[in-house]
Amino acid sequence: MINTNVSLKFSRRRMLQMTAASGVMVAACGAPETTAEPVYDAVIGPDGFLGVNEAIADLPADNAKPYRILVREGVWHQKVMIDKPNVHLIGESRTGSVLNFDVAQRDLDPDGNRYGLRCGSTQIYAPDCSVKNLTLRNSFDYNAARADRDNPAGNGIQALALTIGGEADRTLIQDVNLEGWQDTLFTNHGRSLFLNCFIEGCVDFIFGAGTAYFQDCEILTLMRDVPSGGGREGYITAPNTAKAQIYGLVFSDCRLTKTDDLPAGSIALGRPWHNRVDAVGQATFLNCWMDDHIDPDGWDRMAYGRNEDGTYKWFTPEDARFSEYNSSGPGAEGTEKRPQLNAEEAAEFAREKVLGDWAPDV
Repeated sequence: MINTNVSLKFSRRRMLQMTAASGVMVAACGAPETTAEPVYDAVIGPDGFLGVNEAIADLPADNAKPYRILVREGVWHQKVMIDKPNVHLIGESRTGSVLNFDVAQRDLDPDGNRYGLRCGSTQIYAPDCSVKNLTLRNSFDYNAARADRDNPAGNGIQALALTIGGEADRTLIQDVNLEGWQDTLFTNHGRSLFLNCFIEGCVDFIFGAGTAYFQDCEILTLMRDVPSGGGREGYITAPNTAKAQIYGLVFSDCRLTKTDDLPAGSIALGRPWHNRVDAVGQATFLNCWMDDHIDPDGWDRMAYGRNEDGTYKWFTPEDARFSEYNSSGPGAEGTEKRPQLNAEEAAEFAREKVLGDWAPDV
């Protein structure tokens, strides 16, 4: 919830009028009285800016001070780019404050080039940024695109809700809903911490080369309108962690849930994305509850090109760094087939070890 004791501050472009949850406080002429935190430097809403990009436009490229942006309730349609340090987005409500865009990898940008992995609805490309208490959504119509008979393989319909890339590091995502289908979350650079988040998708929907720690999150796998026909309906993770990098995607005390129509055993915990020579994907699940959609074999292979005879090259789970510790629930059946950590090994994946010298104040 947003603190109702909100102090006011002048923005660079206008005097901001801030509405607290219990009423309205207006900045009068002269300096407003100083009250308790939080202090917002900008507001997204009728009483402020109409988009995040406009709110951070005047910040210096090397911004060194926390810049707090309140996102009022509403669906704000903009492709957000946070490319300046120390930007902090705070929603007025977790489900009511929505940053949304609808673009997929196959779509063309204003210059006529395919977006590819630049299609993220919200993109964080700078260090020390955070997002709290709101929803990030890519509303591209994945199921309609997948049903297109002219594109039976579903090429180019990956649609990202959040990208953490560029020079990002020490990224905090807390009490946030991430909504999409394929490739929902691309955590590709630096260290990030996800606390009490909800992440939904169906194929490779948590992926990338970054170091990301997920704690107390719900990971919901969706059933697609057009089933695969082969029994495998999706994959939760697709890490392409560099071989020299110790940690990739680490899930602690999370819940792996599903929609009711998703068949048992149809989802892999992940597969190794090998789009770089030095990639040896790393993913670990610690003390996680898993519903019955998780395949007893746990992990799956992933193609990364073709041989001269046209057959696929495969990167297998054995080629990657996949593991679990103390899984529970129906999806934990068959864990004896899957790589397991002992207690001492699992302790090496504690949050403070994964995040190193970054200890976020949460």
